[in-house]
Amino acid sequence: MDKKKKIIVVCILLILVLLFLLITRDTSEEKEVVVGATTYSLYDITKQVGGDRVEVLEVIPFQSNPHTYNPSILTVNRIKGVDVLIYNGAGLETWIEDAREGLESEGVVLLDSSSYFKAIEYPSLDGDSYYKNPYTWLDPLMVKEKVNIIAKTLIEVDPEGGEYYRENSRRVVARLEELHIRYRNSLKNCSKKYVLASHGFLDYTAKRYSFHALSGMKNPPSSRMTSEERDLIVESIRGRDVEHFLYDNLISSWNVSSISSATNTEGIHFNSLIAIGREDREEGYFEIMRENLEVLKEVLDCR
Repeated sequence: MDKKKKIIVVCILLILVLLFLLITRDTSEEKEVVVGATTYSLYDITKQVGGDRVEVLEVIPFQSNPHTYNPSILTVNRIKGVDVLIYNGAGLETWIEDAREGLESEGVVLLDSSSYFKAIEYPSLDGDSYYKNPYTWLDPLMVKEKVNIIAKTLIEVDPEGGEYYRENSRRVVARLEELHIRYRNSLKNCSKKYVLASHGFLDYTAKRYSFHALSGMKNPPSSRMTSEERDLIVESIRGRDVEHFLYDNLISSWNVSSISSATNTEGIHFNSLIAIGREDREEGYFEIMRENLEVLKEVLDCR
């Protein structure tokens, strides 16, 4: 066989091998479930439950303020490409209801991760309405229930991965139970019972672990705090032994200075897992929650 014929035979063999690989290749990647998550905590937890079978997308920028965020048409169209959209609920993503019909018409499964809880509600300043506190993810036992809800939804969408999702969710639940025990044991012997927060992000944590979160305001203050907002915070600590106040990433440095001056307290940063940067994402939910526990132990003077 001359050289030219050998080259032709080799090429034909290569083509046949490639065709065989294309026909018989593992198609698991094509069947991968695509999930969109609206908050970092949901993103991180869903990745742990979904593992290799699920691609989790950051559908809105995690460094943005979800209380005020409104997605563009391009973003909504991008969300239409996911199989499941997991959102926090409890009034955090106000844009969801406007987008619901369009998303569901594209076959997107919408999962409200707070729909199985009774949210803490507060009267509005005018007293004519109520609004919900969305910060359920700062209570490990509430997140435990979210994990079970997420696993159940993934199993419904991808039944073949059922045992895989169950096993992953069991591991995540075990870590959350361990985190809860660490919080409970660390916060049960504290000389102080009151924590001042810039807004209501601590309310679920305080309710779970038997301390009092004071804020006067339940939503983040204006970008430049008004005198009315400042007075609400000052009034909330009147007659109480409070030396520190906790603020998160939604509070401007001007507001931190204003609250500190008005209340005669020292401001300490607390990571509410909202408006987070890349460095926080690399740490992950559990490490951030452990760091938050150390902050609480300091301001509550726990032994």
